[in-house]
Amino acid sequence: WLATEGSCHGYARQFPLEANVPFGDLDGENDSHTTRHYEQDGNFIPCSDGSNHRSDETRQSPISKAYLEGDSKWGPMAKATAGDIMCVRWPSKTHGKEDGVLPVYINMPDTPLNKDPNQKGFTAAGITPNGLPFGNCSTIKGGDSDHTPCGGCFTVPKQLKTGNYVIQWRWLLTNG
Repeated sequence: WLATEGSCHGYARQFPLEANVPFGDLDGENDSHTTRHYEQDGNFIPCSDGSNHRSDETRQSPISKAYLEGDSKWGPMAKATAGDIMCVRWPSKTHGKEDGVLPVYINMPDTPLNKDPNQKGFTAAGITPNGLPFGNCSTIKGGDSDHTPCGGCFTVPKQLKTGNYVIQWRWLLTNG
């Protein structure tokens, strides 16, 4: 999971690739990625709309506007076909070792949607029932536990038809 291991073929929606933000530092620039956990109502929209947090992860129309397109500043969209193995990475944010057994859930509605689901919709669309282990992390020289890359892989459901799908990975940083 280190930067020298493999390559990235897709980014989160409207990921500011041109900003050259080091891995694990996006939360300092774009705090909705780490502050949406306070929302207890499952009807909330999990992607920031740009008004409640600094980032804007709203779904674009067409969806390609949220990704690398021409002179766009965003990172490219991940592409896969049904049955493929996809891997995601997340920074440990100082939680890799102590919370290593907590799961990272991968949620993916089984049909292309014309708008993002609310959190209840995402949760109901879980494709990794037991989750991926949060603490599946590399080791960084110097023990930088904030930027340590962690990750896991999952199989894109085989029954999916061609289309644009949204994937959410979600975790609980501390148990309790």
